[in-house]
Amino acid sequence: WMAILVDAAVGLKGGALVSSIKSYVETGHPSVRQFIGSMLKEVAAPIIDQIKLWMTEGELQDNHGEFFIAEDRRVSFERLWTHKYKINFSMLPNFLTKELAEKILLTGKSINFIKKCCGEQDWALDPAVQPPFNDEVWTQDAFNFDYLTTWVDNASKVTNSELVSILFKKFKIKQHIQCIQKYLLLGQGDFMECLMDILPSELSTPAARLLRQNLIALVDTAVRSSNAQYEEPEFLNRLDVKLLEPSPGDDGWDIFSLDYRVDPPLNTILSSKAMREYLRVFNFLWRMKRVETSLTEVWILHLQSSKVLKVVPEVQEVLHVSQMLRHEMLHFIRNLHNYFTMEVLESSWKVFMVGLDSASDLDQLIDHHDQFLDEILKKALLIPAYDRLYKDLGKLFTLILRFKFTQDALQTSVWEEYHRRENMRNERELRDIEEDREEDEDYDDQESKICKQACSELKKIQVEYAQKIDEFHQNLITGSSEDHLKSLAFLLDFNEYYDKKRRKEDTEFDYAEDFESDRSRPAGLRP
Repeated sequence: WMAILVDAAVGLKGGALVSSIKSYVETGHPSVRQFIGSMLKEVAAPIIDQIKLWMTEGELQDNHGEFFIAEDRRVSFERLWTHKYKINFSMLPNFLTKELAEKILLTGKSINFIKKCCGEQDWALDPAVQPPFNDEVWTQDAFNFDYLTTWVDNASKVTNSELVSILFKKFKIKQHIQCIQKYLLLGQGDFMECLMDILPSELSTPAARLLRQNLIALVDTAVRSSNAQYEEPEFLNRLDVKLLEPSPGDDGWDIFSLDYRVDPPLNTILSSKAMREYLRVFNFLWRMKRVETSLTEVWILHLQSSKVLKVVPEVQEVLHVSQMLRHEMLHFIRNLHNYFTMEVLESSWKVFMVGLDSASDLDQLIDHHDQFLDEILKKALLIPAYDRLYKDLGKLFTLILRFKFTQDALQTSVWEEYHRRENMRNERELRDIEEDREEDEDYDDQESKICKQACSELKKIQVEYAQKIDEFHQNLITGSSEDHLKSLAFLLDFNEYYDKKRRKEDTEFDYAEDFESDRSRPAGLRP
């Protein structure tokens, strides 16, 4: 049997050698089984000792690559959790399951993370909380798997609990995530309103002329003007401004975003990839907020324009059509905003907070956070599968902003005409003369010019908006069977306005086709 074992072990080492010898333990002869078992115990002793050292102190003493946990010395400690340690399955003894090996890896990683990333260099697993280890792993020259499993479970529970406690208490990971929710996911409503009040004049400038320090100063002003001022400086000082790479023709709105700085060990959970995803969500929500604010500004313009109707009465019809279109756009945006606030952000946030509080190790913290982000990206239409819907939304946002610009132009023209007529009226009163026919014709020309220009552009926007909102709603209904898309489709058309409008248009179109078909038939063949 010795010769057989020697032949089988040629070229093997460490865990692979232990697996080779272990495969012969189940022989039926008692004396042979005892002989191989005693040999296995001696060969496996360094592996067992290394398991204990790894799980109590987080150290690897494996100069020849014989242990089943391998370290990549090239990887920095900033990526310790994800890249520095891994299981070398070719060295995994066959008396250990994959699940147990992963738990052993997790425990040692947690100890190293505590020491090297969390600054707790003196921390070590208290031997007092562990049962005896050495001889109890073997029972009559047989490996006691149940005993090792219990030992690993106890050590893992204590170590991972300590790591989670450090992240919550010392590094306040939950408070940092809550700040990201407030400022990058627009959860701090009064702060966002302040930003919307003070940023437009700066963001309306071309992107190339935008100065980051000016934006930072404005963000600080918004903080001092809102309840954000009561945030702890430890968190508030991490709030920053980030400017995206501009494209030709971009203005400040296109490149502005808020940012939240994170550093080790927080960046193990709030990774650079995760922060980029938060940036995408912020840009989308910020754009939607801008569109909603622009419609509120249009409402203010209409209120101001109502003051001049006595002097410029011909614009009343144009303003009425504009108000009806603004109401329809505002209905869409507010329902869309409610969907993202309640169906996407709030519901996902509640699930995430429950998961965060129940996490028992760092892997679970990372998984719960990643699931939260994935859920937001999916429901916010920010994944490749919903690219068509996202582009449809972008077109609607652009069209609403275009509507806002046309209303600005209309307002300017109306007020210019108002002041021109008021000046003429004042001049007449001073001269005490009546209008002559030439001045009446001049009035008519101005009236016609203002109304034609406004009506022409407004009609284009009205038709285009109706087409795009119908297309977006149709794509929501037919594009997927996902529940969140059905929910969004219902919110946008809860009173079936667009559905009834679509059916009416289809009926009129069918009637028109039938009418043309009848006209094209010979008279004797007509019904």
